[in-house]
Amino acid sequence: MKQDNELQRLEEFVENLLKNFTELRAEKKRLLQDVRERDEIIEGLRDNVSFKDSEQEEISQRVNKMVDQIEEWELGLDDSEFEESSLTVESGGLEGEQSDGEDMTEGDADSGEDEDGKGQQNLFSVETS
Repeated sequence: MKQDNELQRLEEFVENLLKNFTELRAEKKRLLQDVRERDEIIEGLRDNVSFKDSEQEEISQRVNKMVDQIEEWELGLDDSEFEESSLTVESGGLEGEQSDGEDMTEGDADSGEDEDGKGQQNLFSVETS
């Protein structure tokens, strides 16, 4: 009888051991799947950061190029051209001058259109076509 009792305890122990082993294998499989999914997410995020970094670098280069062009343009401005164009504006020699004798306001001078209807853009305005 004592042997039967010991054998039954051993069977229960082995049964619990196998049950726990099966549960642990299932948990390991689930955890490995979670790790794979997280690795994919991490890789996607790394790709996204890399793309954003390269996009930011490109934008920075383009902005720097525009700033350089503006600086070159400012250096290339001839002071006499600037003075001549401001004298023309002050003396009323602008094309499109109002014929009824009204003074043009600053807003009229900056309307941005000439006789042909082509818009002259302000240096810092953004206009899309």
